[in-house]
Formats: sequence, C-alpha cells, structure tokens
Amino acid sequence: MGAGLAAFASKQVGCGMLHAAKLKQEADELEDYSRASMGDPTISDGYAVMAKASSQMLSLLALGNTALFLDIYPLHLFYKRYGIQRFEACRFDRQKIADKVLWPVDPKILPFGYPFLEILQGFRQIERGEVMLGVQSLARHEQLNILQKVLYNRPDMRLLLKSNQAAWVTGIPTGVAAEIQLTLAAQCSRVADRAEAFPRILSADLADPNQRMAFVIRGAQRFDVLLNGPARRDIDQSLRIIGTGSSL
Repeated sequence: MGAGLAAFASKQVGCGMLHAAKLKQEADELEDYSRASMGDPTISDGYAVMAKASSQMLSLLALGNTALFLDIYPLHLFYKRYGIQRFEACRFDRQKIADKVLWPVDPKILPFGYPFLEILQGFRQIERGEVMLGVQSLARHEQLNILQKVLYNRPDMRLLLKSNQAAWVTGIPTGVAAEIQLTLAAQCSRVADRAEAFPRILSADLADPNQRMAFVIRGAQRFDVLLNGPARRDIDQSLRIIGTGSSL
C-alpha cells in the first residue's frame, strides 16, 4: 500500500513539474512577443517574472522528488528483500555509503541515510500487519524529515506556494495556478471520487507541516478505501500505467 500511494504522490509531483514547464515556455514566448511587438517593458517584465518563478518551481519540485526517491525507495527494496530483522540490524549502516550517493541536498540541511525513528517504526508496523499505521509513519518521515527540510523550509518555496495558492483561490492571473491535489489515477486531471484536494482557501498553506500532513493522511485513507472496494482494478491499472512512464 505504501509503495502504491508513493507512486501516485510522485506522479502528482510530476504533474506539477509539467505545469511549471508549460508555464515557463508560455511566459518565455509571451515575453519575446511583447518585447518585439508591443514595446511595453512593464508587460514584458511581468512575463519574465512569471517565467523565472515557473523555472524555480520546476527545479525545486525536481529536487524534492529526487531526494525523496533516493531516501525511501531503497528502504522499501531492502525490507522486501531481507526482512525486518536485517533491516533493524543494518539501519545505521546507510550513512556509511553517503560518499557513494549523488545526494542533491546539502548534508548540513539533511545528511543522507539518517536513521530517523519514523522509518523503523513504519516498517515494524507493516511487519505486524498494521499497514495503515505503517503508511502514516512513513508518510510523516517523508513529509517532515525529508521534504520539510529539503523544500518547505525554504523561503523561495514558501513564497512560490503562497503565490500559487492565491492565484488558485482568486483565479488571478488566469490559468497560472496549479490545483494542489492528489489524484489516485494515472492522469493528472481530477477523477471523480479518486482525488483528494488541498483546501481552496487563502489561509491554506502547503508549507505548514500540520496542514500538509492532514492532507496526506486524508489521501492515504482514501487510497485505503479504494484498494478495498470495487475501484481496486482501476487502481492497479493506473499503477501499471504509471510504472511504464506513460501516465502524464
């Protein structure tokens, strides 16, 4: 369950990256056009700001996805291959190979392979059959130990998220904002009864760990319901499509 939910979450970040890349391209083209034909530097400068912000968001989302993948994916593989006892015995050893990993994060911010308690707690819960509790523990690790440090504590990321939230709520500028949601399907667009949305209010702040964790847990609970209901076949098919890299 945890790996499946992570696949959907990673896909959703990919959707955000596609949106940012599209915005950057459009803003670059509009900036070039306005400078060449309109002669209004205010308009041109506005498009330049939009292009820069989109480029920043694209880079930051890529950074977060890469760091999270390098941290959590090997843990799942190790547990699946060797079991909980060896996992417990070796959990401190990952730090010893930090110099062999292309870790994209300043180790002063987050050292590679740090054995956070939530990791062991999560896999122990999964081993005991407490899958939902295990998923929630690993989600806390991913969101609070990794992404909070890598992304959400950054002032530039906080500013970009606030700008996106304001544009999403107000619709100004038109077509700029990306809706913050987790769609439990292969596509980026919302699917009825298979999407969990972040609150569409100005006070909502994705960088706030409490608000974000509540959103993540709601997504995990919805995923659990879908896995144990008639939509299971659709979920499995979506994961196969995501696995081939043809979902976006």
